[in-house]
Amino acid sequence: MMKNKMRGIIIFVGLIAIFFSSLLLVYTIPNSAVEKNIEKSSVVFEAEGNYPVLNFGDKSASQLDNFTDSLMIKGASKGNKGVVYESMDNSDYPRYWHGYLIFLRPLLVFFSYGSIRQLYGLVLAVLIGLNCLLLAKKLNIFFAFSFLVTLFMARFYTFFVSMQFSNVFIILMLCNIFLLTRKEKYFSNYGNILITCLSIGMITNFFDLLTVPLITLAEPLILYLCLKNKYIAHTDFFTNALEIVTNSIVWMVGYTVTWFSKWILASFILKRNIIKESLHRILFRTEGSADYPIDRAFMLKGNTSNFFSNFNIVILLLLVLAAIIYFIKTKHMPFSKKMWPILLLIAYPYIWYMIVVNHSQIHSFFTYRLQIISVFSLLSFISMQFVTVKKIRR
Repeated sequence: MMKNKMRGIIIFVGLIAIFFSSLLLVYTIPNSAVEKNIEKSSVVFEAEGNYPVLNFGDKSASQLDNFTDSLMIKGASKGNKGVVYESMDNSDYPRYWHGYLIFLRPLLVFFSYGSIRQLYGLVLAVLIGLNCLLLAKKLNIFFAFSFLVTLFMARFYTFFVSMQFSNVFIILMLCNIFLLTRKEKYFSNYGNILITCLSIGMITNFFDLLTVPLITLAEPLILYLCLKNKYIAHTDFFTNALEIVTNSIVWMVGYTVTWFSKWILASFILKRNIIKESLHRILFRTEGSADYPIDRAFMLKGNTSNFFSNFNIVILLLLVLAAIIYFIKTKHMPFSKKMWPILLLIAYPYIWYMIVVNHSQIHSFFTYRLQIISVFSLLSFISMQFVTVKKIRR
């Protein structure tokens, strides 16, 4: 236990140092190197508007967030108060780390927003392909298909033209690849997943702008439990349930303390009370205001209706029905009790919604994607039963 704590402290300090120094490094790039492509990028935003729609028959769920993408592009232009100051000020948006700038600023030296979109599309296509290939190889084809179905339900085609939507899903898929390429030895040491969850929480906070950060906890955690139960026979219900709770706590510690670290650094360097400013903003995101009153019922309806369209419901029901028919046909219902804890993760998006109410209400056109967790939890549980059936039939 003490060894894991020391590893955690070293990882935390090391990552914070990397985050800070990497931002300092990219802010040494002069404005003259990026201004031309920033200006060319503005043409796209002027032509498309802040919230263009890709499918008017599915308007809210296929809406882009060019408003945030434009802030990201414009924020890549620094002021004249020095590298250290500007790396923490982030164009007067110091609450977040804005880690995406370690890639965006160098890219803007060579490309405008249109080309960066193409690059994002290429990266996403490769990562989706690798995830499906590894899921089919390490678990089964139903896992790979389930992963694709959840992306489909989240309107993944919008990711290809949106930096704001893509970053957290790129982190998710890289985390999946990391876990799917681990050897059996990794799963026999409980400290490994604790360190992994801590690191994922920190990395998510560094890069993401509060889109759907919880997916980088829940989906990799599901995969970890499924892979562990494949490799290690002596796991049980309570062990798996305990791992969900402890790893969720560790991820949240990594996520929140990384955020708080930015506020402390920014407050010290900018000589402003960024902690107070950020806490005030968090209160708004959770409790709303007179201008933006919260309505939990309205918020839940907006998110669930976006995700669970009639077509998506039909696809999900057909997939579940096909699995049930298969189990009945094979005359075996192998629902192992030790895998039931995975279903606890179905509730995660709705717990998040009930806490981060205002944000989930205003931005339901993208926060609805958090429900990927619920569907992937259910389909992963079913997928693990296919693994069991194959073992029995052999």
